[in-house]
Amino acid sequence: MARLSVDREKYRAASESRVNQGYAPIPEGVYPAAIEEAEVRRNKAGTGEYLKMKWRVADGQHRGRVIWDNITVSHQHEKSVSMGLVFLAKLCDAVGLAEPPDDTDMFHGRSCAIRVVVREQEGYPPDNRIRGYFPLEASQRVPEVEMSRPVDKENPYAKDDDIPF
Repeated sequence: MARLSVDREKYRAASESRVNQGYAPIPEGVYPAAIEEAEVRRNKAGTGEYLKMKWRVADGQHRGRVIWDNITVSHQHEKSVSMGLVFLAKLCDAVGLAEPPDDTDMFHGRSCAIRVVVREQEGYPPDNRIRGYFPLEASQRVPEVEMSRPVDKENPYAKDDDIPF
């Protein structure tokens, strides 16, 4: 049996100071956030695709909270595609991309300010939705997440720029 040695006083202080809201939505507002994950998925009906993103709030009282976001990129209804492409254009502008990248990995680690709203739907608990993307000012920039790169097994130092030779 291994002994766990924890300073109980520090533990209680840390436990009391943390914000533990579970899955309750955060209040409506504008928050600095970074994209942790982005991938393209087919919708349930199989009639289109959407960009699914996992955002993490980067600062303030709700720092660390996760918000999910979906942007329609193809669909049988042209209005859904048009609305999705408007959101995608605003997202790309806010995170510093001239146009949508060919690879969703290019979104990983990028940051901007997001406008969060609370959605209430009959039969479901309230949740958050993102309804706007805005560039951050230089003083508000969130450090980009370091992306792990695949290692070339034949030459593991191929992408290492820190080697002085």
